[in-house]
Amino acid sequence: MLMAAIVSAAFRNRITASVNDAVVGNFGDGEINAYCLDGEGQFHHQGTLRQDRKTLVIDGLWGIGFGNNAGAGSPNVLYFAAGPDEETNGYVGKVEFAP
Repeated sequence: MLMAAIVSAAFRNRITASVNDAVVGNFGDGEINAYCLDGEGQFHHQGTLRQDRKTLVIDGLWGIGFGNNAGAGSPNVLYFAAGPDEETNGYVGKVEFAP
């Protein structure tokens, strides 16, 4: 379920190289949801990102984005910024996808 404040990042399908998918990070609960674009231009929820069969939750999620294959890192890696512990701390990290 999407929370009130969200951040999103589009990513290229690795097979077709088209931008037809999106991930949306929930500011409130730290979950990241995946969406797929259909032939009629509508996005459909595909599920949440998971780690070890459990929903991946990033405490205090602020923002997400994929790299640009240059100074911003690999386009196959999802980078994030977060403020855990009620935003008393801050850090950046990355989520790498396994086939």
